[in-house]
Amino acid sequence: MSVFEPVFAIVTPSYNQAAFLPKTLESVLTQEGDFRIDYLVKDGGSSDGSVEILARFKSMVDSGELPCRCQGVSFRYDSGRDDGQYEAINAGFAQTSGNIMAWLNSDDMYLPGALATVATVFGRFPQVDWLTSNQIKLNSRGMLVELDMVGPFPRRMVQRGLYNGRDNRFIQQESTFWRRSLWDKAGGLDTRYRYAADFDLWTRFACETDLVLVDTLLAAFRRHGNQKTATFERYEREMDAMVTGSHLDKARMLASRAMSRVRGLDRISLCGLTAPAVTYCRETDTWRMRTLRGTRR
Repeated sequence: MSVFEPVFAIVTPSYNQAAFLPKTLESVLTQEGDFRIDYLVKDGGSSDGSVEILARFKSMVDSGELPCRCQGVSFRYDSGRDDGQYEAINAGFAQTSGNIMAWLNSDDMYLPGALATVATVFGRFPQVDWLTSNQIKLNSRGMLVELDMVGPFPRRMVQRGLYNGRDNRFIQQESTFWRRSLWDKAGGLDTRYRYAADFDLWTRFACETDLVLVDTLLAAFRRHGNQKTATFERYEREMDAMVTGSHLDKARMLASRAMSRVRGLDRISLCGLTAPAVTYCRETDTWRMRTLRGTRR
């Protein structure tokens, strides 16, 4: 049996995010563990000093001023006009190597130990093709303002688009990782969608395999006024066209959300549906695969 050697292909699409970009870059480039990182920033032709920040970080990586804390880091960037965020992400992934993929927007951050955790889970459980985690949100000043301990994600409900922020919570993109084999099978991002191509990708991933919850925190989403998700009308219009769940499915998901808030009912809050999760066992210092129902572990 071949040994799994984790290599992360990470793409950051960016445009005029100089205020947040350094923290995003640091959160990737300072990850520590037994893996390699192939990191590419696709800048859309920023005019706010972002390119200068990218040049400074590349110099720091190349010179060793920013020391490598994993098995190796390849960091590069390019800057120029593109056809939007999702086209840039597709192009970026085509320029990277790596068997574990993710994109991190230029205002979000990975938490310390995130890539080591992801590499461990993919290495230990070859049946896991994509995963996500619990969710935290920051404000524009980097303060932690929200923590969401999510429940498992039943495949059928993900496939039918019911993790849409209304029938149930969103799948947070910055906390989601997948194998390149799944990306190739699904065909990447559909750039006909200008806003909700990530949502479409999740539904197509779910057509292939389960989304596995890793019961930890991997990344942080930053809320601020200058981002696509600040105004949801266009995102929701695209997303709503993809939702295929029945009225019964939607009712079950809404009931799930309500029951998850009531102690004692939270264990059955998915109304009979289950999904896989990976949880940490403190006694053995290992991760284990479980089948979960509800929100409490």
